This record gives sequence, structure tokens and C-alpha cells, in this order.
Amino acid sequence: MHFPDVDKSSSQLRELFDRLEVTKTLSETDISTEIERVVAGLREASSEPSEETRAEALAFGFVPKRSGELSGWGTYFGPMAVWKSEDGRTIEQPNLQQMSPEILDYWDGRQAVAAHPVLRARYADLLWDFAKALNRQAEIRHANAAIDAYVEAMKSVRYDHKITAITYAGRALSLSISTTDSDRIEKVRDTIIQLEGEGRQIELPGTWGFAFDLLVENKKSRLTNEQEENLINDLEQILQNVVDAPSGPRDPFTAEYAAMRLARYYRRANR
Repeated sequence: MHFPDVDKSSSQLRELFDRLEVTKTLSETDISTEIERVVAGLREASSEPSEETRAEALAFGFVPKRSGELSGWGTYFGPMAVWKSEDGRTIEQPNLQQMSPEILDYWDGRQAVAAHPVLRARYADLLWDFAKALNRQAEIRHANAAIDAYVEAMKSVRYDHKITAITYAGRALSLSISTTDSDRIEKVRDTIIQLEGEGRQIELPGTWGFAFDLLVENKKSRLTNEQEENLINDLEQILQNVVDAPSGPRDPFTAEYAAMRLARYYRRANR
């Protein structure tokens, strides 16, 4: 989908996304900030944002909830901010009342043509995630497009930080399991294991251990026996290296991070 040259807003938006499409790594937060900068500039010049600009601002204004949580709408994405007004009303920004069929159709067009996987994942995932809340028929193609885009972003390192990639990993796994897509579950599983092994910093718990959390502790992850054994051996080795450090544990929290996962694993196995 191309941005029409009908006004200054659309022109500036097109210039912004032309630049974003060729940027190696993207952050949804930074994208939202860039769009808001465009909107603020337009309003200072007494010019109203176009419908396309509003649609993009909404797309990157929603934020994903933490793993295992849902928004008040029962969705993965929720408002960026929630507060109480003076009269006691709950204000959500952005909110579902701002949505329209035209905005959803716009996102559908964008997810079909966006080149950058971070952009594509956001549009497709919003369409899948909000379908039920907006009384629309969920389309499996949107879930599939989101999964594939998250995997592409992880494999080609198009994300901004490792924690972002881990968030993508959890979401892609959840989507593929919810759609009972065995091939995609296995593709996500293998990508998570690859991600676990890349850029791991032992002294920084959180850059590792997530493969255990996402795969070993999830019976639907289609983890093979060999993969599970390798992940457990990795944790054992990390714990051993920390405990056997010549000057004692470099960081007791690192040892604990590995040990607590191993304890849960062996407890379940009655070992």
C-alpha cells in the first residue's frame, strides 16, 4: 500500500516509513515517537493529520502486555496509558473506540506490503488480536503473517534489543500454538533455541534461560527429547561454571537463576 500524496501529513508519513523500511533494526516505541513527532509538527502548523497518519499512530500506540497477562479488553495488546479522570471515569489511550473498519482495512493493506518484519508483525498481530474484541471474524492468515514476521525479525536480527526478541519469541510461540500449526510451532521452537545460543552473556540472566521457560515448561512446544536434554545440559554447565569459578561465584544471582530452573525440572521428573 502506498501513501497518497494528497496532503502534507501523508507526504511526511511516507517519507518516514520509506526510511524505516530500510533501517536494519526497529523499535516499536521509537516508531511511535517518530509518528507522534510528525503529528505534533502538523498541529503546530495548524494542519490536521491524515487518516493514514492516525492509523499508523494507533498501530504503534498500543503496547503488548507482559507474558501471561491480558489487557482489560482480553487482548495481548493494550493501551499505552490508563488513568482516572476527575469525574472517576477510566481513560485509556489509545482505546478500542478509536478503531474503525477503515483503519483495520488500512492495517491489512500495510501488513501485506510492508518489507520490514517488525512493521509487518505489528499490523498482522493487531488484526488477529483485536478481531474478537471488535466483533470481527479472525482470519488465520493474519496470525500466520505475524508468526512468520516475528520469526524473520528474530533470525535476521531486525529487533532493537535482545529482550525485544525474547518478547517476539514468546508471542510467536503462543500464536502458533493457539492456531495448532505444527510446522510453525517447530519453526518457532528452533528459532528460540538458536536465539538462546546467540549473544548469551552468562553474567546477565535474562539473556539466557528463556528457552527453558518457553519450551521445556510448555508441553505444547513440540520440543524433542534431544533438544530438551541439550537445554538442561546448558543450564547444568552454566551452574557448574559459576560454582567452580576460582574466586567463588561471580554472582550468586546467576547461580540461582540456573538452579531454580533446574530444581523445577528435576522436581517434576521426581528426581
